[in-house]
Amino acid sequence: MLKTKKMKNVLIALLILPILFSYTNCGGGFSGAESGDVVDLSSVDEPEVPMQPPVTEPPVVPPPVQPPVVVEPPVVVPPPVVVVPPPVVVTPPAQNSLAVQLPCLSAAIMKIADEQPVIKFDRQLSGGGHTWWFHSAEVAYLINSICGEANAKTKLLAQIRNLLVPGNEPTFPGGYADQLQIGSLVTFILIQRVPAIWDQLTAAEKEKINVSIEAAFVSNAWVTADSNPHLSGCGAGMQISMDGLNNICRDWNPNYRNGNLGAVILGLAHFGATKAKSILQNYKHADFIARLKKANVANLVETYTFNTASPGAVAVETTLHKAWAYHGITLDNIMGLYLNLTDYTYSKTVNCGLNNGAGSNGGGFILKNCAILPNKGKVGMLMEFDAYDAKGLRSSARYANDGFRPNLHIQYALVSLGLWKKSTASDATLKKIDIGIQDLFFKINPAQGGGYRSYQKGYVLKPDTIIEDADGHRINFAIAEQVFNLLMP
Repeated sequence: MLKTKKMKNVLIALLILPILFSYTNCGGGFSGAESGDVVDLSSVDEPEVPMQPPVTEPPVVPPPVQPPVVVEPPVVVPPPVVVVPPPVVVTPPAQNSLAVQLPCLSAAIMKIADEQPVIKFDRQLSGGGHTWWFHSAEVAYLINSICGEANAKTKLLAQIRNLLVPGNEPTFPGGYADQLQIGSLVTFILIQRVPAIWDQLTAAEKEKINVSIEAAFVSNAWVTADSNPHLSGCGAGMQISMDGLNNICRDWNPNYRNGNLGAVILGLAHFGATKAKSILQNYKHADFIARLKKANVANLVETYTFNTASPGAVAVETTLHKAWAYHGITLDNIMGLYLNLTDYTYSKTVNCGLNNGAGSNGGGFILKNCAILPNKGKVGMLMEFDAYDAKGLRSSARYANDGFRPNLHIQYALVSLGLWKKSTASDATLKKIDIGIQDLFFKINPAQGGGYRSYQKGYVLKPDTIIEDADGHRINFAIAEQVFNLLMP
């Protein structure tokens, strides 16, 4: 059962103490005095007595006059004026809007990431991939930044800013190179849901990222659409990418499909179906190129203007303004698109190599332990262990990895955004992925299969092994384990 973790908002309230006050009524009493009368006794007959000297009586002193008591009204003492400060509103840190957050990758995996060079892109680099770096360190930094690791956040911001330097940006031509740029595209999309990262960027940096996501979506929607005018030449590689080149077919091997259809799936995940449809149906080639120039994303300007005549504004606009679908699967069915892509990527029966493990022309086989290869005979092996290319048979751990890596990153994005939908079909696909990843791990692990001697384009390569971290093997196996712990606990 998929477990989600939601951050809880913290609310801090002030308790305002009631202020008590009282007042006292002040009053006074009344006091008074009485005066006696002086009695005249001279009229009373008494026996005559000898004359006595007159008795002098003391004068009658009237009682002191008391001043009137003035009764004042009670003095009402007003309550003290208490200034109550407004409640202190503590705004909790902005929360991630990701539906699912993976646990942090281990320190050992992050050490591998730290040892890799910073990614950048340039169409002038040899090999046709527009980069020589596809180690997936950017996705490792993304995962550990989201789970709160400060060092990973610092490294991620440095990687992002390096990718925004004119001449270093992704190219997203809608061709072979896109599968090597899926990790950067996933990073651009998910950081927008993580304020601790997104809020560190300037408005200009955010616009470069936003226009890059849209360019990836548009270029690859053009190439993969059922309405593309060049599908008749697809088998011969005569479709035309956004930069006017024709080494492309939407139905070629997974190392192409996961870049092309994968970029459409990620754009759809980011924008949602309604906005994604609007972007395509209202697309204006000249206006979009002007936006790319204004944002100063040099590599994307080059992609969209490399050959102004081909594919051309009219062809692109005409195709995109029609309702988009890929083999009949529309933008309303994001899981259908992903399952279609993934079932093809993991479509072969597990074996030890070409010709039942004997190989072809000295290549295309596991070096040891064929007898204990897990899941032998089950469907789920990565397709490019048993495929064809322009020179004939292909059985390549390198090309198999070029399907595994971007497909995993797409799956990680769908899970993080809450778009993974459990169903009978998705459960069946998960089983194939599980078989395929176990198979890849065994074959390139020196301690198990001993490495895989790849055969591609008519020549043999030295054995591929797990210790080649430039290919992102150990980083991506660790990411896959995290994803599967959520989807298949």
